[in-house]
Amino acid sequence: MSGSPDNPIWSALEIRLEDRRSVGKAFQKSAQKSIDLFLIKRARHDPDQNRGELFLRIGKIAIAIVIMSNEIEGNLFFQPGERKWYEILWQRMDAIPPEVGREFDKMPSEFAKNNVSFVSFNYDRSLEYSLFHHIQATYGLDDDMKVGQILGNLRFYHVHGQLAQPHFFKLDNVLPYGAEPTPQNIRRAVDNIQLVGEKGEYNAQILLTGIREKLINADEVVFLGFGYANENLELLSIGPLWKSGHIGGTFYGMELGERVTVGEYFENLGRQIIGARINDNDDVYTFVRKWDFLKPFSPPYVP
Repeated sequence: MSGSPDNPIWSALEIRLEDRRSVGKAFQKSAQKSIDLFLIKRARHDPDQNRGELFLRIGKIAIAIVIMSNEIEGNLFFQPGERKWYEILWQRMDAIPPEVGREFDKMPSEFAKNNVSFVSFNYDRSLEYSLFHHIQATYGLDDDMKVGQILGNLRFYHVHGQLAQPHFFKLDNVLPYGAEPTPQNIRRAVDNIQLVGEKGEYNAQILLTGIREKLINADEVVFLGFGYANENLELLSIGPLWKSGHIGGTFYGMELGERVTVGEYFENLGRQIIGARINDNDDVYTFVRKWDFLKPFSPPYVP
């Protein structure tokens, strides 16, 4: 698990080294696609309920430590040679639609009219903070809460929770971006990580209902960097109720047979996902550049 064997944070959190090692070894042997699936399955099915709950707590602490250690503000912005798809997304969202009749000077209120929602299976807050800094720097808005009001017109859903609400959305009980992984901060972050399927996790079920409603009514759905694990697809309740006839997605690192399997999954539910049956191995950055999914639907260019 995360951290060196003598890391004082674990001692302060009263987690024994042998328990951490047990979780790490079990996760490696489980061959689960993600730590989320491993933790929830172990917590729900371990005959020793106390051990299952301990595994869940240790896993959440490890997740919090890793993400907090990687929340580095400087990494949010463009560096030469790096491929930041967040910046392409921001530029598209900040562009003036042709029907407006002018080329420049988009107002903050117009940015807030972008009709887009984001559903993430990750815990980090990098997208929200990237857009926050882009808006603040572009429009010269020093009032963080005013930027938060603009972003609040969009919707950000974290299926399994996040370290904490970004400070520009909430005035109290916040965890700043880049906060030190102290025992106190880790405890706060762990409380915000809510795995879907976790026993008694009522808030996660409410969140999932809201996500499904958004997806059902969406004109267009795009999967970016998604692994298409069956458990995650089932959580989203993909099916005939979805309004969208336009679904696209990335398949980076997947073999053609795996993409075909995903395509068949959607087809069996009366949907079609663009890209599943073509030999397209684009990463998210390339995909976002090819396909401006914020405009009326047009599939990505396929050479």
